[in-house]
Amino acid sequence: MHVHISCDQPLGKVGNSELAHKCPASPISDSEISDSSSDDNNAESIPIADILQSLNRKLPAHNYLQYKDALVKNGILYAQSALDFDKDTYVLDLGMVVGTVGPFLWKVTKVVEGSPKARAKRSRAKKRAKKRARLAAAANA
Repeated sequence: MHVHISCDQPLGKVGNSELAHKCPASPISDSEISDSSSDDNNAESIPIADILQSLNRKLPAHNYLQYKDALVKNGILYAQSALDFDKDTYVLDLGMVVGTVGPFLWKVTKVVEGSPKARAKRSRAKKRAKKRARLAAAANA
């Protein structure tokens, strides 16, 4: 797992341990909701509010932040749980506008499952781990 720090100002002077500027706390950025995480459980802990903020920056006319209370009220607190429901649930039960559901689910899926490149990387890592386990078992037998 890795952490991205987003800050417009330098954090400190080169060669000086004293910080020149402190980076203000900010909500999670789009790069932090990246597809490159090697921790499969990382997406499960991303709050749904962060997904909504990310979408709101990219598609401000949809005003995704208005749906936060309805999502939280219905137990959709994290990205992973958002995939448990179909489009009709978001429209009929949660009051989302039809045109906002597709981009919302796309973003959540992208965050939870990762990009095709990230999925392929995880798959290769799993195959290597299985092969190492087989070889170790064969060596111990």
